[in-house]
Amino acid sequence: MLSGGPAVEYLKAWAPDKRNLLLFVGYQGEGTLGSRIQKGWKDLSIVENGRPRTIPINMQTETIHGLSGHASRDQLMNFIYNLGAKPERIIVNHGNPRKCLEFARDIHHQFKVETAAPRNMEMIRLR
Repeated sequence: MLSGGPAVEYLKAWAPDKRNLLLFVGYQGEGTLGSRIQKGWKDLSIVENGRPRTIPINMQTETIHGLSGHASRDQLMNFIYNLGAKPERIIVNHGNPRKCLEFARDIHHQFKVETAAPRNMEMIRLR
């Protein structure tokens, strides 16, 4: 999602060159840098060393839909079902916000486990 780390540094170096290609193969969370680029933004404003900077996005971008490194909903439900000990709480924290809420609700109904689906940047206290 280009939220931090080396990927952002690569982006800064490679984005201006139209000979480069950025290939998305997974979900890009709404509001993330990856999502903006995927939607076609051609200039991105970032803050670097306390100063604003604009990065031109001249590189090509493509998306391969349907490819994921994540388990399906059914696979995750099956995983929970097959756990040796019932967990006290399950936190759903990755994916489309509406789908996370629905999944957390379904886990709660089926397994009678406390669930949470925090919003982006929401804090949860673990006890």
